[in-house]
Amino acid sequence: MGKKLIDDGGSAFPVPCAAPFGEGHMATGGMSVRVYLAGKALQGYCANHTSLDHESESKAEWALDDADALLKLLKHDSEL
Repeated sequence: MGKKLIDDGGSAFPVPCAAPFGEGHMATGGMSVRVYLAGKALQGYCANHTSLDHESESKAEWALDDADALLKLLKHDSEL
């Protein structure tokens, strides 16, 4: 069984491409929306003095879980 694909939300800061791709295409690469959202969540956990009692790895896992949940909700809302 292969690795589970994770919807990363695409590029967090896409840049319009010029030729050869043509107008309307967006460059990819860089930080994904998932990583951006997880970083923001992790920043919040680190700012909260009560989370200092937890291991960094736990906080990172929580941040990724939060990012995945937000991406799922955003995708659901865009399909309505």
